[in-house]
Amino acid sequence: MRTILLGILLLGFTSGFAQIHPDSSSFFYQAQPVEIVEEKSRSYNSLSENNHSFSNQPEYQTQDLATYLDRKGLAQININGATGSAAAIRFRGTSSDHTTLFWNGFSINSVSLGSADLSMIPLFFIDDATLISSPGASKLPGSNIGAGVELLSSHHKTESSGIRLIASYNTMDNSFTGVDVPLIFRIGKSSSLTENSSSRESAKLIVRTRFFDQNIQNNFKYIDSYHFDKPLIRQEHNNGKAGGAMNEIIYSTGAHKLEFGNWYQQKKINLPAIMGMTKAGTAQQSDALFRSSIVYNYSIEKFRLGFSTAFFDEATEYRDHLNTEGEWAIDSKIHSRGLLNRIDISGRFKNIKFNIDGLSSYYDVKNVSYNNGVIRKHWGQTGASFIYKLKEFHLFHVGVRYDIREVKSEPAKSFNYKILRNSTTKNPFLEMQISKAFRHADFNERFWFPSGNPNLRPESGLSYMLNVGLDYTIGKLVLSAKPSIFYNDISNWIQWIPQLGSIWSPVNFKRVRAGGVELPMNLSTEIKKFYVQSEIRYSFTESRGVDASTWNDEEDFVMIYSPSHILFVEFLVRRKNLNVGVHNKYTSSRYTDESNTKVRALAPYNLTGGFASINFALHGSSLECRLSVDNLLDVSYESVRAYAMPGRVIQLTLNYRFGIINKKNK
Repeated sequence: MRTILLGILLLGFTSGFAQIHPDSSSFFYQAQPVEIVEEKSRSYNSLSENNHSFSNQPEYQTQDLATYLDRKGLAQININGATGSAAAIRFRGTSSDHTTLFWNGFSINSVSLGSADLSMIPLFFIDDATLISSPGASKLPGSNIGAGVELLSSHHKTESSGIRLIASYNTMDNSFTGVDVPLIFRIGKSSSLTENSSSRESAKLIVRTRFFDQNIQNNFKYIDSYHFDKPLIRQEHNNGKAGGAMNEIIYSTGAHKLEFGNWYQQKKINLPAIMGMTKAGTAQQSDALFRSSIVYNYSIEKFRLGFSTAFFDEATEYRDHLNTEGEWAIDSKIHSRGLLNRIDISGRFKNIKFNIDGLSSYYDVKNVSYNNGVIRKHWGQTGASFIYKLKEFHLFHVGVRYDIREVKSEPAKSFNYKILRNSTTKNPFLEMQISKAFRHADFNERFWFPSGNPNLRPESGLSYMLNVGLDYTIGKLVLSAKPSIFYNDISNWIQWIPQLGSIWSPVNFKRVRAGGVELPMNLSTEIKKFYVQSEIRYSFTESRGVDASTWNDEEDFVMIYSPSHILFVEFLVRRKNLNVGVHNKYTSSRYTDESNTKVRALAPYNLTGGFASINFALHGSSLECRLSVDNLLDVSYESVRAYAMPGRVIQLTLNYRFGIINKKNK
């Protein structure tokens, strides 16, 4: 009820840029049908199409982004336990802080930890997203060496008013309830400019709010394989609550578009015990975030000008070992506030497209583990890219991005060449990219007291990529395959190592080389009255590092939590209002230390799941009933060493839309 009331209050955006929590110590944030649409990036100056876009994923609508990316085999996701536990992405053999997540064009990675907690990104809030697996220097602002994840809402697609209710309950006693209310208002009437010209659309106002409430129990049994007797234990001290609201107001008329958005979310959860230690955990974590943005775009046929600003207020508190007097032996608090501004200019002239952007960021971070407790930093970034089209078949893309702060770094550069199969298709036949990327040290790496290292050099990496696009249609059979080869060479790798006694400190001494092959393939056809689709995604990654600045093949080691093989297979069948699907993901073994100790390595595992759903039309409304199962074979596995993961989980989800008023443009 508290979350619902908050969502109603935020509906009119009355909160604006106001702080959600007057007491900064109250909440804290930690960095931390299944329909596959055309694989493409939605960025204006994007060239590569070897990316994965997804929207409206009903099977995962009540779960977080980490679960979706993990179950689909799109990246290696490290989850510290069951639902609600912190989750981080590791892509193509890189670390979690090498992948940047964006919301409304701004990075939402924690400035303290460098990475983003994917467990704090509910798919219910994200209708449209793209995993950019080969970002060049000018695709998105930021300093990502790994991948980029662009998170968008579907307000640009919203053409009808109505209410959507979604609720789920599973066998771990976890429940999720969400409400989605989009309202569309037409202002004025369409009018024709001239007798032969296209009509001018009326102004449109979209007001949309979404809010959810989640009850986390994580009631499941597991075998403690780290205990001498290997007992069967029921998970304890791993329950919590989560809730949030996202609101948007979009006004568009002619060439002008103004967007307001805010995102409030909080989570409080008891953390589980490490296997082999105690039966129940003793730690708690509280997270909260408030993100608000204003975006203005002026667009005409061959030119676009955009201004945007955002305010982020994020916090986390970690507590452990509560004594009889109600005092915590460990009480770590982090609270960060950031003001970000961006200008973006794009245009087209004959066969040339260009994009120029600038980003300014100012952050204030309070951390009890920093010297003096407060760090204030400002930095800027600017970038430009140019796309040249030659004779309808060849595309050349050149980009550069430069970071401006007190720590100097070389500019990031990228070059991309694409040859098209013909002048009418959007799919590439062949694409090659060479780019240089960088990543600056995060606040913890530089300012952690007493062992932070303010003299760390920025990480930099050379990236090479080759993509091939293959599409065939034989009758009703459609085959699409986009194999790719990648290779990354990262220098000045930042790593925490033990120094004197038990003190750890980050240094620049590692070099990492990661390469491999990815093969996504999609096959679909119609058999009588059935629509059949099969998706296969295989990736091979070889990621190795050395302790010295020079390479030594005799001393290199496999990077931690980097599986060599991931294989995802999914099979879907649809007939009228009935959908059935099964899927399986295989993950090979992973080392958990840089000594590559075999006894500490995590065993390979297969996760099998499936679902069945049926849709009902109810006089202008619709109801979808979905029964799904995860880990069908009840496999015992670990995502992060010594943290128990749930076995078989069965979930029932109801998705109800009603009062739909069709307002599509004619």
